[in-house]
Amino acid sequence: MENQERSLYVIRSSELSRWVQSKRSTSLIIHGNSKRVTRKSGLSFVCARIVYVLDQIRAASPPPNSKSDVPSIIPLYFFCGQHVTPRESWESPAGIINSLLAQLLTHCKKADLSKAAKLGRFDSGEVDEVMERFEKVLHRLPPNTMVFCVIDGLSFYVDEDETKEDAEYLIDSLTELVETNNRSKNRPIFKLLVTAPARLRVDEEVWGDSKVLRLPDTVPNTGGFTAMKWDMAIGKRLNALGE
Repeated sequence: MENQERSLYVIRSSELSRWVQSKRSTSLIIHGNSKRVTRKSGLSFVCARIVYVLDQIRAASPPPNSKSDVPSIIPLYFFCGQHVTPRESWESPAGIINSLLAQLLTHCKKADLSKAAKLGRFDSGEVDEVMERFEKVLHRLPPNTMVFCVIDGLSFYVDEDETKEDAEYLIDSLTELVETNNRSKNRPIFKLLVTAPARLRVDEEVWGDSKVLRLPDTVPNTGGFTAMKWDMAIGKRLNALGE
């Protein structure tokens, strides 16, 4: 029940509402402040639901114009709690970006992104190299494209000595990407959502201009999550994107 109440607190928050409704690139960091950290948290449910709705909108919406072959809304996501054992190269901060890039190319497979094939190996473990590839592809999208990037549970990588440095580089680079896109009218809108079930333990300087939502230690008991409560809160904001 506590996870449900924390989910409700987030979906009813003004911070998440503004993140969805913004017509500009923006970033939001959510600290779940949960005392019981699990790989799937209430925030994971919220992120999964957001991605699902955005993907439904993307599938139902035609590209902004027939020449671009790029969807007007593109959801990208990575759930770190499902990939916390570094057995494979993609179970790392570099792997997060490689996954996001693969998703981006899949959504835009009909677009002219042929130069992406020349950007090097997609299984590189160097986070700066894969970040550069991601940025180059992203910046080839039309300026009216809205890219939603959801990374749930990044704290799992920040809290591990082996991946901490790369995870901090990742959040710093992504928040800088948000700010860079805001300074140019020729760049796509890039919306970044990063969550941590408890707290994202990085210096606030790394967050840049990101908005921050910190859940309280105790959230009100409102009777649990229901579809109606979703629809009356962030669901309404998300559905408006497809109208």
